[in-house]
This record gives sequence, structure tokens and C-alpha cells, in this order.
Amino acid sequence: MNKSEKNKATAPDGKGAGHHPYGPSRWSALLDCSQYEGRASSADEERGTALHKLFARVLVGEEVEDPGDLFEANVVKLATKYRSMHLEDKGDLAKGERVLLVEVLVWLDVPMGQVSDIYGRPDCAFMDRNHILHVIDLKSAENPERDYLPQLIAYASGIVTSTDFDPVAVCFHVAYADSGREVTVQMPADEVWSRYEEFYERIQDIASGNRTPPRQCGWCSICEHFESCPAPRAVAETVSATLANAPERWSEFNSARKAQLCVLAEAVCRWGSAIKERAAADAKAGEAIEDPANGIYYAVQERQGRLLQETDAAWRAVRNLLSPEAYKACLDVSASRLTAALKDAGMAAKDIRALLEECGTRGPSTLVFVRKATQAGAA
Repeated sequence: MNKSEKNKATAPDGKGAGHHPYGPSRWSALLDCSQYEGRASSADEERGTALHKLFARVLVGEEVEDPGDLFEANVVKLATKYRSMHLEDKGDLAKGERVLLVEVLVWLDVPMGQVSDIYGRPDCAFMDRNHILHVIDLKSAENPERDYLPQLIAYASGIVTSTDFDPVAVCFHVAYADSGREVTVQMPADEVWSRYEEFYERIQDIASGNRTPPRQCGWCSICEHFESCPAPRAVAETVSATLANAPERWSEFNSARKAQLCVLAEAVCRWGSAIKERAAADAKAGEAIEDPANGIYYAVQERQGRLLQETDAAWRAVRNLLSPEAYKACLDVSASRLTAALKDAGMAAKDIRALLEECGTRGPSTLVFVRKATQAGAA
């Protein structure tokens, strides 16, 4: 895909405000498993959106408040680094190539053809003095099972299609808010465009309905079909016999079996939560959940909520007293551990009690599903 073959276009204002069903942000997952479908909006997604907004504000030079937690601190640090990289590179690029692109809507092109209707919003991009295009994407959490390169390659194509950039190479940056780490990969432009053509063709195949059977991959945990998907279930059936003694025998397993067990552990937690939700609903409706022959009786029971429902508010309350490392150790989060950490920091008992109230009172009671040892103990 040569520069001369690209049909330049500027995205119309307001078009494509949401995610395109086959936009770049979904390419990495779809190319791993063509049956992938993202879940509906969740608290994690809302958190990610807030971190991206902070990232964008720092990139464009806005003043921001002190970070509310460690994730925000990492985001500010990373965004400051990329902004500095752009500002300090005083090369002789044309004015249009000196611009810092932040969440600009771009359109992908059809290889060897016209501009497509697929759009996306790269978090950040700019050209340096050596005509290397930097494409930057922020992720909330690091997951080594996920390859983000297809997404970033698609963004690179969209950027070059929608701007006057003519890079000789592309440097891809994936930045992680949880760890503050950055992973970079640089490729010659010709190789980027060649791989883009390959990815684009596969995505078009998927969009037209030519989907392969589902496969277990790093995207299973955020896929809408996880609970019913046969792929993680097949892995579970393969290794379930060794799950009970897996921790003790861990050193005996090869890499493939360890990976399978990790998938199973994640699946068990997800399936277990779904089972508990359904059983708790039955129990609250008056249905008996019991196996008298084996002395198993379950019922719902009220339990007081955890002390800290809002870790951001808690960090703002204690950041002048605890180091980030000491606070992070409390995030599972229990009042006793936080009390101990504050005591070690030299705070008096009465002040600790007052500070815990400032951090956030206990949340509302929740109904939990509990096992009763005897029928008499069941509610």
C-alpha cells in the first residue's frame, strides 16, 4: 500500500462518535477469535473511559488535579512523557506533520482502493524528525495474552489515510495504567502496510459472516459469550481432573498445561459467580438449595459491606500519611489492614478511627449465598 495509492479524507464532524462494530479497537480480539463480542458497559469500562479522558487532558497540556490513585498517577506520568517527546522533537517537518493528534477520528482505507467506512480514534499519534510515526494506545491493565498490534496497525493506516503524514517507519506504544509500563515495537512502513492488508482482509471475512469456531484466548474474560462458549469449556474438561491438586503439583506441569490451568481457574471463578447468583435468587424466592443426604444446606444471609467502597476517595484521604506502596498493600481492602498500616505510620488510635470514617463508611449490607452445616442452621 503506497502513499500515492491512499485516498485522503477528513472525517465529517460528529460522525462515528461511538465504536464501529469492526473498528480498530476490536481487531485484536476478532483476529484471535472471530466469535468475540464485547460485553455491555461495565464499571471497568467506565473506569477505563475516565483514565483515557485524563490521558487526553495531559497530552493537550491541560492542568489536572493531583492523581487520585496509582492508576491516575501512572497515566499522568505516561501522558507527560509522550507530550514531552513531541514538544522536544524540534525537527524540520512541515507544519502539518508537527501536530499532536489526540483522540482524532480517522478513517481506514481499503487496501489498493478507496477510503472505507471503518473508523476509530487512536489515543495519540505524532511524527518525529526522522519521519517515524508514533502511535500510542493506553490500556487500563496489562494482559500478556493479548496482542494489541493489529489494533495499532489499523490506527496507523487510518492516521496516514486521514492526514498528510508520510512515515518511513511506525513506532507502536502500548502504555499500561496499572503498572506504568510501556511496550514499544517499531516496524518499517512497508511492513506495516503489508500486515494491514492481511488484517483488513481477515476482518472483512469476519464481517461478511465467515467466522471460524470459537477458540480460547486472552479475550475470553471480557467476551459476552464466555459463560456459554464451548472453547473455555473444552479446556476446562481437559484439565479439570488436575485442578484440585494443581497448586501442589505446579512445578510438574509444562507450559501448555499451566496455561490451560490458568484458563480453567478464571473460568471456574466466572462460572462460580454465575451459579451463586442464580442459587441466591432461588433461595431468596423460597426455594430450598440443599442435599440432605450429604448434609449440605444453603441459604442467603446478610453480610456487612466492606469498609472502603471507593479506593480513589480513600487514597486522597491517606496519601499524605502512607506511601503508594503501603496503600497498595491495603487494597484487598480490610479495615484491619489499613488500621495496621496507619498505626505503623505513627498515627494515634483516635486519629485512625476518625480517618477511617473519612475514607468511607461501610457500604450497605449485601445478600450472600452461604453454606449451612446442618438443616437447623439454614434460614
